[in-house]
Amino acid sequence: MDKGGRGTNFSEAEKVSALACIEVYRSVIEGKKTDSLSAKEKEEAWRCVSEQFNALPHVSKRNAKQLRLWWINQKSRSRSKLADQKVAVHSLFVHLC
Repeated sequence: MDKGGRGTNFSEAEKVSALACIEVYRSVIEGKKTDSLSAKEKEEAWRCVSEQFNALPHVSKRNAKQLRLWWINQKSRSRSKLADQKVAVHSLFVHLC
């Protein structure tokens, strides 16, 4: 990726591959501790995720920072979608009663 420019969007295959790589280190990545040792462990976990991801033949090369940002955005979108679904179900239930 060029400095300051946008990279290519994740393809569906890349999304699946990224999720599989992240799942291996999920307990470290999602850990709630924020001390310096835990931060270093998380940084190392993201480096390993990046190495595993980039070793796959069908992916665009991504660094740990890009994968981490993609993961954060995916979690945010997922939570938002779930919240929207809960609101829709609740409003449907209220209208039926």
